[in-house]
Amino acid sequence: MGDLVYQIQRVSDTAKGFAVRVAKIENVPLEDNEKTMEDLHVRLAKTIEILESVKEADVNAAEDAEVVLKTRAAELKFTGQSYTTQFALPNFYFHFVTAYALLRKEGVEVGKSDYLGRN
Repeated sequence: MGDLVYQIQRVSDTAKGFAVRVAKIENVPLEDNEKTMEDLHVRLAKTIEILESVKEADVNAAEDAEVVLKTRAAELKFTGQSYTTQFALPNFYFHFVTAYALLRKEGVEVGKSDYLGRN
């Protein structure tokens, strides 16, 4: 399992990858060179900025469009909707929850209310 930095990088990449593959925006490469919490905050801010550039209409129009995900092992084909529900969201939340668990393991006082966005 990757460390906290790795988990945050994957959360960022998954969110950005959704925008690139489904909304067809230009990929904005982000180097995986973060070392500090401040670096991670900057990366997340950049990711949010990228996501805010996505037009809702472009996402909605891609529901049935083909999405191809190339991995080391295979080329996976989805529709926009199936990519979102069967890959992007599960992958995003896997790494998000793993980052959350790593923070808790290290004694950071975050709880369910933080996870649910109530604090």
